[in-house]
Amino acid sequence: MFTVHVMARAVHESTPTEAMRVVVDGEDVRIWDPDGVFDPDVPVLAYEAFGRTTKRRVTHAEDPVVWAWNLPLLLRGPYLWAERSKDAQPPEPRP
Repeated sequence: MFTVHVMARAVHESTPTEAMRVVVDGEDVRIWDPDGVFDPDVPVLAYEAFGRTTKRRVTHAEDPVVWAWNLPLLLRGPYLWAERSKDAQPPEPRP
């Protein structure tokens, strides 16, 4: 189980706010996106795939667990970034 927090910071603000949250529990992936602006069809680099896929990029529809785990690789700018929870456990291979 792990959680990915997507943080956003306005240009003139110093305190970031949580813009989106992805909670993964086994194969169950829940996305909290109150503004509805994030597109899960955007592929992320499957750098850490844990034997779940051989593809280099993966979308939420293809494997939501690998997609969520690798979101921090896609979102790492100064005003929008993603980070995994400190107690994040890597996903298991697909059953």
